Amino acid sequence: MRLAPNTVSTLVRELTDSGLLVRGVDTSDRRVARLELTAQTQREAGDFRDRRVALLALGIAELAPVERERLADATALLSMVAARLPKLASPDA
Repeated sequence: MRLAPNTVSTLVRELTDSGLLVRGVDTSDRRVARLELTAQTQREAGDFRDRRVALLALGIAELAPVERERLADATALLSMVAARLPKLASPDA
């Protein structure tokens, strides 16, 4: 994401202070921070994801068979583009 380290630190601190994130230390390398969503935030994120998936499934179910086929083809192409993005985003590219 190419964020400045101080921006990341600020975001982590704000998310931790708001109770959305737990910051811990790696047991094998104390220089490494381990970030986890709180249990409540995990539940809320899971509920949100489940609602979005259900809505998407309903929307796809309403498509005609030929439209679902076109969507599958487009999804394959988008997957190819997504696979290429890391190389395109690298500083050497």
